[in-house]
Amino acid sequence: MTSFTKLFLCCSFFAFAGQAFSAELDDRLNRDVDKAHNSKSFRKGQFLAVPIPMSNPTIGSGLQAALLYMHPSKKNSADSPNATSGLGGMYTDTDSWVAGLFHDNYLFDDRLRVRGVVGTGDVNVNFYGSGSDPAFADDPVQYNLTANVVLIQALGRLPGTKDWFGGLKAVVMESTITFDLDALIPGIPVLDDDMKIANMAVVVNYDNRDNNYYPRTGRFLNMEVGRDDESLGSDYSFDRYTLSYNHYFSASEKSVIAVRGYSSMVDGEAPFFLMPTLNMRGFSSGRYQDEAAVSGHLEWRHKFHPRWGFMLSAEVGSVGNSISNALDNKVVTSTGAGIRWQVSKKQAMHLGLDVGVSEDGEAIYLHVGEKF
Repeated sequence: MTSFTKLFLCCSFFAFAGQAFSAELDDRLNRDVDKAHNSKSFRKGQFLAVPIPMSNPTIGSGLQAALLYMHPSKKNSADSPNATSGLGGMYTDTDSWVAGLFHDNYLFDDRLRVRGVVGTGDVNVNFYGSGSDPAFADDPVQYNLTANVVLIQALGRLPGTKDWFGGLKAVVMESTITFDLDALIPGIPVLDDDMKIANMAVVVNYDNRDNNYYPRTGRFLNMEVGRDDESLGSDYSFDRYTLSYNHYFSASEKSVIAVRGYSSMVDGEAPFFLMPTLNMRGFSSGRYQDEAAVSGHLEWRHKFHPRWGFMLSAEVGSVGNSISNALDNKVVTSTGAGIRWQVSKKQAMHLGLDVGVSEDGEAIYLHVGEKF
């Protein structure tokens, strides 16, 4: 598992939990809108506990859980989403755990979107090496990553636009990495290293999706240019570039075609656990990593019942020491299929069970929300 995945667990988990909470809350409110708007509990906000089972080949199987609070609606801001706060954690059968707090807010009639996350964790994962044919592909080395993470992001609506947002994201992580090499070479002592990562990034989003939970039409573009530097307090100095683009097509009343393109690159002396990886089904997320990664993802999502559906996927990707080199290197492919159950009657938030197959084997995933 890479540090990128670790940050995903600390940050995206809470985003997924917040989406699940919002879906359930909307379901409750839609049962009697007038009553809800006039109720004392609506004016004061509402709490909800959200358990989320999860499984993937990187960190194992376990349970995520969150206690979430939907803040009261703002007066004279009918178009602005409600702020959401929460705390939660995760534990898996690899003795990995993560815990943290988050807050999302939408200010000035949704002209400013802010997010804050504070997380801590201890995860046990595998190191495979670097490149498309890593040295430890068949016999990965286990390592432990403990980390404390703080993330702050502020995005403002760009002037004269409806769907463009831009701003800054700052991430600070203090971590300890421990390698136990005795199983590989008996007698070698445990190796560990303390390090600090500090990153400042410029973020630009375009988002005209018709639904955040289950888009049927629209596009989502995310561009990030970040810098880790000693002047920010980091032990490393390097640049990060990330570009992703999602496009959703409504193939029929019950079917959606979802397409995603992704690329990521680092320039400089980045630590191995911050190298770009292939986020594809069928293998651990750290199985393929290098200084650059590119991938394409295609999904067919079909609802055969108001609350039941399935997904078929095909993914392709590659890693290398640059984007052009990655495009010339070994191509990794995977296919997948999954079942979806809609948690809320009113909102299309799904609990998914997926199976991914690649040349490296098979993997099972249990999750909330779509992959993209």
